[in-house]
Amino acid sequence: TPPPFYLYPAGQVLSPVGPPRARQTAVALPLAPAVTSSRRAIIAGTDVDRAGAPQQLLAAAAAAGVEAHLCYAPSDLKALLKAEAGNVVIVDTAGHSGRQADRMLETTAFAHVAPRRVTLLVLPAVIGAADALRTTAAFAPLVPAGLVATRVDDGAAFGGIAAALLQSGIGLAYSTSIEEGASGLTHGDNHS
Repeated sequence: TPPPFYLYPAGQVLSPVGPPRARQTAVALPLAPAVTSSRRAIIAGTDVDRAGAPQQLLAAAAAAGVEAHLCYAPSDLKALLKAEAGNVVIVDTAGHSGRQADRMLETTAFAHVAPRRVTLLVLPAVIGAADALRTTAAFAPLVPAGLVATRVDDGAAFGGIAAALLQSGIGLAYSTSIEEGASGLTHGDNHS
């Protein structure tokens, strides 16, 4: 599992990735204020092609008091990382299954400009085992350091998340519920 929020070093890049509706933005936003006060966190939005996504991110970040920038190309992210070298940058990615070659190529291109990154695989707790395993395998080239289970209050069985954790060897980093929304994440406990 990745380290607690306060241990992320300056210049670190956090990148939540996952399928559509897994709530990557709802994971990215609470990561920002959880970074220690000795540095700040900036959101870099790369989900710029989906209608309304840039506006939604900017509005949600403004409401949370977090600085956000839109990155239309990997060069935009590279420039932001250079300008914000002393801070933590959280990359809000577009949701996709990982099995679409063009979308995965785009995600990988953004990842390559951030060699000091921690990738977090975001999966809804209600995902089925087969989909969880396919998605985990598809995102394996990004070497996720931890899994974030979202919408844990929306399901009664967590076989998909358990299958993904057991088969991939990725530890449970954080969890969140619909009720918590952008207000926070719970540190993962692989034994719970």
